[in-house]
Amino acid sequence: MEILAHRGLWCQPDEKNTLTALFKGLDEGYGLETDIRDLNGRLIISHDVSTHGSAIPLEQLLHYYTDGNFTSTLALNIKSDGLQKLLHDQLQKYAIKNYFIFDMSVPDTLGYFKWGMPTFIRRSDVEYYPKLMLSAQGIWLDELLTPWINTEVIISQTSIVGSVCIVSAELHGRSYNKQWEYITNALSVENLSNKLLICTDFPSYAKRHFT
Repeated sequence: MEILAHRGLWCQPDEKNTLTALFKGLDEGYGLETDIRDLNGRLIISHDVSTHGSAIPLEQLLHYYTDGNFTSTLALNIKSDGLQKLLHDQLQKYAIKNYFIFDMSVPDTLGYFKWGMPTFIRRSDVEYYPKLMLSAQGIWLDELLTPWINTEVIISQTSIVGSVCIVSAELHGRSYNKQWEYITNALSVENLSNKLLICTDFPSYAKRHFT
């Protein structure tokens, strides 16, 4: 199962989505989840709206990824509408193949389908879009309000699409222990590990736990 470092490999919250954290995550062999929006006509890495000139251009991360011959997954959380062409062009420029995008509004998602870009659809305790899943490459499996992910849920979702990325419970301020037990049980199913990813704030713990 591939581990995605949520906003990079960091120790303090203010290190999230910094180039240091993102580069370190790649260097340590993890995939990455990071946030993409636009500012003054360019793509930047930022979870929140940014109005200052110190925002990190996405191209800096893509250049490092390509220059370092990394192959781990980039999970790009889209924070602004209408970025399809800008993002498509930059990913093409740096020959990025192993990526997926997610978390767009429903109308904006349809635009990414038209561009043929790998897209994951969120499935949570409050969201279910079966028609969108039919066109998606994967599911972003989340627990927004209450825990509901168990072994049976994980296995059932992998039968719908090619890949499932599980959002680790600590991203919502809950303990991950029980959820990780369910994931471990699901991983015992033959050929399921190559379909699963986990996005976590604790990639090093996850690596020890699942390997």
